[in-house]
Amino acid sequence: MISFEGRNQILKQPDVVARKAHNIYPHLSMSRIECLIGTDFYKKQLSNNLRMNVWSRLSSMRDKMFGAKNEMPVVIEALKNKKVGNCYEEAKLAEIIGRVNGRNDINTGRIFFSRGGSKERTLDHVVAFITVKDISSKNIFSMKNKEGIVIDPWLNVADFASEYFTKLKTVFKPFFDRLPYNIEDITFRIEPYLDEKVDNKLIDELKQKFPELILKK
Repeated sequence: MISFEGRNQILKQPDVVARKAHNIYPHLSMSRIECLIGTDFYKKQLSNNLRMNVWSRLSSMRDKMFGAKNEMPVVIEALKNKKVGNCYEEAKLAEIIGRVNGRNDINTGRIFFSRGGSKERTLDHVVAFITVKDISSKNIFSMKNKEGIVIDPWLNVADFASEYFTKLKTVFKPFFDRLPYNIEDITFRIEPYLDEKVDNKLIDELKQKFPELILKK
């Protein structure tokens, strides 16, 4: 059993990473705006106008991002210079911050959920996560109990996987309209992105170019 003090110590750096990825580069997140604006007519019009502008800028950056040999510098460019990004960019930035600060056990992945024996569906949400488990493409990856820590800059939170997934069913449920009304028997899984190779040379280059990502001791 992890004590309160031990829990705080384990989650200290992940929490700092989540907050830094959330705040360091002020930017527009269309999905976050839609959650905050609401649905009445005038607010919807404002949302539509913002959507056209933000999605245009973000789509352009994602074309560049997914066509790059390594997307990490492009992710930073999108957030820092173009000032746009959604959960994917924020989660990837959290992974970058973790790696720049010496963590090799941090990755980015998509969340899937299933209910009972029903077909698995995507939550359409991306997070960073820390785990010592093998996440090679040959394995079906699922974090149960306290086998990992989820870092979610979009929600500005870091927590043990089991506790984070519980919060998705409760306090964070209003942010995810894909979740059904009755969610007691829902289980979650994180599918890591494995297509990008990260080497020490790239991380050293990012340290030099973006020193603001280095955490204070």
